[in-house]
Amino acid sequence: MHRSGRCEIADNALELSVSQLPKQMFGYFLMSMTQDFLPFFGGSQGNLCLGGKIMRFNHVDGGILFSGDEMSFSPDLNDLPQNTVFQPGETWSFQPWFRDVGRDRDHVRPSNPVFFGSGLAGTWGQKRGRGRPAAPGAQGSYF
Repeated sequence: MHRSGRCEIADNALELSVSQLPKQMFGYFLMSMTQDFLPFFGGSQGNLCLGGKIMRFNHVDGGILFSGDEMSFSPDLNDLPQNTVFQPGETWSFQPWFRDVGRDRDHVRPSNPVFFGSGLAGTWGQKRGRGRPAAPGAQGSYF
């Protein structure tokens, strides 16, 4: 999973992306302020790395996010799930969820084709007078 843009709330310029997904399968991004480790959550493939109150970005232009073999999303930070409002200094974690059904020439897919990808965490910064970003501004890490 990758992040681009700035983690400054006022810029509203965050983009989340994940690559090497199964072609033409749907998915979406999840977010939470809490990290956890739940292996094979709900019989899925992969590990859920989020805990506490988990929110999802599942409606984009009226539908679920679809992937070629990559999925990207730029959330509107002024219209987050469940009326969430990011605050400077808060650390939020994001993780992709996606499906992979069917079979290919090399192997048969598992009976429960739900997957969780690698997660990413970032701390929100804020701009300080005259457009100078707060230091360190946008810190991010994989988990």
